Amino acid sequence: MIASASPGFYQKHFRQPLADSGPARSWTPLGRVKSVILRNRVAYALWGFALIVLVFVVLMTSLAIRDDFGDPDSRVLVTGVLVLFWFATIGLLTFAASQPVTEVRTAVGGGLDVNRRCPLRRESRHVAVADIAEVYVKEGYDDEGDAYFTTRVTLKDGTFVDLAHSHDRTRCDDVLRRFKSALG
Repeated sequence: MIASASPGFYQKHFRQPLADSGPARSWTPLGRVKSVILRNRVAYALWGFALIVLVFVVLMTSLAIRDDFGDPDSRVLVTGVLVLFWFATIGLLTFAASQPVTEVRTAVGGGLDVNRRCPLRRESRHVAVADIAEVYVKEGYDDEGDAYFTTRVTLKDGTFVDLAHSHDRTRCDDVLRRFKSALG
């Protein structure tokens, strides 16, 4: 059986966007369709740090158990410190697991496809262009007092999507320009 050559068939089955983080272009039999993919991968660093801390605490606990918690006089102290480290590590892992890696893709028919991925869950949402309240570069300061910029899309329901974070304003402005040009 020969498949129908309607535009919907080709867009559904053969349109494959590129996987790089720059402006992606998709090809269809109807011509070139511009699709921009923006990724915010800052959470990967936090996930990695939390895993390193977990490995450290597991190793320290296994050493303490192997050495029978050291001196009989210091068993209570070593046990208390390990329990404290475990509570701090569980808190850090909980916080890290709630930080999403975000991918925003401009949809072919208009709007955005927003994908947020955490280690334990994934959220996908389609946002129409009419639901976007504001797109801007937010200026703030980090812990050391240096300027820190965030390219943010605020939706009418009050939620927001951060497209980029940087100490460099021009990088966030470039992401803002690419995003606005993709929306039209």
